Amino acid sequence: MKPVELLELESRRWLDFVSGRPDALPFHRAGWARTVAEPYGFRTFAAVVEDDFGEIVAGIPLAEARKPWSRRPSWTALPFTDRCPPLATDAVSERALLTGLDDLRRTLGLSAVEIRSRQQVGFSRDAGVIHRLDLRLGLERVRSGFSRSQVERQLRRAEREGVLVHSSTAARDVLETFYRLHVETRRRQGVPVQPRSFFRALAAHLAEPDVGEVLIAEVDGRAAAAAVFLASPGTVVYKFGASDPSLLDVRPNHPLFLRAIERAIGRGATEFDFGKTDTHNAGLRRFKSSWGASEEPLTFTVLAEKAPKRAPATPGLAARVIRHSPPWVARAAGALLYRYAA
Repeated sequence: MKPVELLELESRRWLDFVSGRPDALPFHRAGWARTVAEPYGFRTFAAVVEDDFGEIVAGIPLAEARKPWSRRPSWTALPFTDRCPPLATDAVSERALLTGLDDLRRTLGLSAVEIRSRQQVGFSRDAGVIHRLDLRLGLERVRSGFSRSQVERQLRRAEREGVLVHSSTAARDVLETFYRLHVETRRRQGVPVQPRSFFRALAAHLAEPDVGEVLIAEVDGRAAAAAVFLASPGTVVYKFGASDPSLLDVRPNHPLFLRAIERAIGRGATEFDFGKTDTHNAGLRRFKSSWGASEEPLTFTVLAEKAPKRAPATPGLAARVIRHSPPWVARAAGALLYRYAA
């Protein structure tokens, strides 16, 4: 086994390695790293290990960033990413990659290397929970696992109300329809909003073949809810969602998620990932579980000299200010803070 090597994510060797891995997630693709890197100026690359014949046997995409409370840069796989485990042909190759990354951390003087999956090395950090839905049995069997009261009843309600769902990869639907709903949703939650440049990069990524889409639920021609889904051959991931609070009574999110699940099955995906949820968000956890998804702890691994400090949370006062301010306040806070919350 050769030492860890750093590659450009657009290199043919990395692209071929990812395309040949059935377990690759949308987040392993070069386009997603480009999406999170461009608006914030992160340097992105892949760390790989080759066997003695020059074939890549393990690898992971990484971004270099610097936290305001640290004097040294760190590597993350990847910022704004729910989970991104190493891709490896076997356990020995994966261990060689992680050991090599830890050696590089010391050699380069990095503060930490964060792997967004649970590993048997380093320090563990609780990051919330994820919900994964097995699609291998087909739509009929998958739908039999939906909660009758929490899902099927709401689907019938949405149908009576005339909710229609359509798919798009057009930049205007990301930068206008979705972003408008997203800004308002984040303002209601009292949290900053990623800058418009982030969603401009996301729109460019979605324009690439077979990497994802935005689904929009409308009633009487008005956008009631929208969500961004990212795709790889085996997995479709719910990444961002937003809604109009004045139209939630028509239950627009239920037909939207049903359409996403139907489309995932139609494209041959074996898993639908509902994305990361904060542990304290009981309502969202119930919503995702009601679709028959299995809830699992989400744990990140940190390679460092000592256990990492928790990043400072958005203070309660700041959240109240955002909730009671115009949308530009949430956007301005996001432009200032989000690169440090990656």
